[in-house]
Amino acid sequence: MAFWKTIFRGSVGSVETWSTSVSWGVFGLSPDIADQAAADGILAALKAASGVTTLPTSLRTLLSSNGTVDSVRVEQRAEDETVLCVAEGLFTIPLSGSGTASKTPQDALVLSLRTSTPGPRGRGRMYWPALGASLSSSFQMTAPTPTNVSLDAKLWLMPSGVLSTPTGRL
Repeated sequence: MAFWKTIFRGSVGSVETWSTSVSWGVFGLSPDIADQAAADGILAALKAASGVTTLPTSLRTLLSSNGTVDSVRVEQRAEDETVLCVAEGLFTIPLSGSGTASKTPQDALVLSLRTSTPGPRGRGRMYWPALGASLSSSFQMTAPTPTNVSLDAKLWLMPSGVLSTPTGRL
């Protein structure tokens, strides 16, 4: 059965690039039939939720002023991973981070995604660049707070349908 995959791509400084993705779907209920209109709608919702030049505050802080989100790609895939349809777009103005980078381009924050589906299909991870994260002496993230990151990620992804079901939680 078909599922959706959303891929965010960006840059860190002038030489590094990054990408992260999240997949979701109602397995067993979504036929393997391409739905280009839905893909276009998800892309439009993500771009609208991002505004013209901003990301939610804590995601911008993690990205730091050295990082940007340049594009988003939405794919509908069959269960065998065959791509059924694609919608992709560059942001007119790359979405910029804020704050000072204190970590390397290889540092990332892991967002754990969970649903009510049992097993590996019901959970996943999304890795977000964390150049601007602040850590305590015990290596716990202090700024932005994990709660704020979770809420901001949820608010950003919610309009696209990624987390719009009552069982989808970050």
